[in-house]
Amino acid sequence: MRLSELRGKEIINLTDATRLGTVAASDLEIDPVTGKIATILIPDQRPLFSFFPRRVGLALAWESIVRIGPDLIIIEIR
Repeated sequence: MRLSELRGKEIINLTDATRLGTVAASDLEIDPVTGKIATILIPDQRPLFSFFPRRVGLALAWESIVRIGPDLIIIEIR
């Protein structure tokens, strides 16, 4: 799967059905040895105009992904 295919997808937690953000607003951490995605870094939800840089609010392991659909990514974290 290409990064361009992940952009814009909503990230939803299967455990409590919370919306965690979108991949477009997130960063990906790549394993330099394998070249595979290791972690999705989701920033804190902040207002549109903020003087402070975004901080990582949640780091999701790639293994926590349950399903990737056409519009969203379902993960399971407790």
